[in-house]
Amino acid sequence: MHTHYDNLQIDPNATDAEIKAAYRRLSSQYHPDRNPDPESKHIMQLINRAYEVLSDPKQRAQHDAWIASQNMQYGDDVFLEEVHSSSSQSFLWWGLGSVFLCLLGGYFYLHWDGNRATSSKDNTLYTIYETTPTGNAWPVHAAYLENYPHIVSEGKQQLTIHNQHEKSAIMAYVFAESYAANGALRTIFIPSHEKWTLKNMPDGRYWVTYMRLDTGDWYHSGQFSLPNHSSLTLQ
Repeated sequence: MHTHYDNLQIDPNATDAEIKAAYRRLSSQYHPDRNPDPESKHIMQLINRAYEVLSDPKQRAQHDAWIASQNMQYGDDVFLEEVHSSSSQSFLWWGLGSVFLCLLGGYFYLHWDGNRATSSKDNTLYTIYETTPTGNAWPVHAAYLENYPHIVSEGKQQLTIHNQHEKSAIMAYVFAESYAANGALRTIFIPSHEKWTLKNMPDGRYWVTYMRLDTGDWYHSGQFSLPNHSSLTLQ
């Protein structure tokens, strides 16, 4: 998998200043006016596109979510998650294997560790991070996170996600199988014992990847489908 970070030869946790410095350095090296190599024009197009995405917070967040989805692979671990349909049925879903959890957890630890808080806000919104990965304040109640894209908003389905953790808020990426290459359809924040309803969702198979904000641990809901299921309980 080749990413825009690779094209700029920087780490995923690079700062805005490091992104700009890498762009200037590579532009000076590969600009067709300075580099006679026939491939320089194509390379410069890749560099320009990478800088366009990574210098924009919304596009960078979408690219990070896409990277997370591409790293996803299923293993033998099982997580108990309740998915309710109109008939209130419960299912046992396959979760992510330890390889993906290590990859995803390690990536966000490197990218986000500088925002670790030293104490909790309160027992309801407990979080070890002072800000979201894009530097915004956490919402007070369940909500979509700022600077994250809404991919496809013309569907007719809706999904309600319940956070049943005793103290921990969660940050969740909602993926759809048909749009996984575009990253997460939605990115949401849900405090302990609150819920959030995602509307205008297309039909299809889904999964939710989420992080407990009291420990930094990542979990996976297993796959489910819309419109067959309308409610997901994370516990």
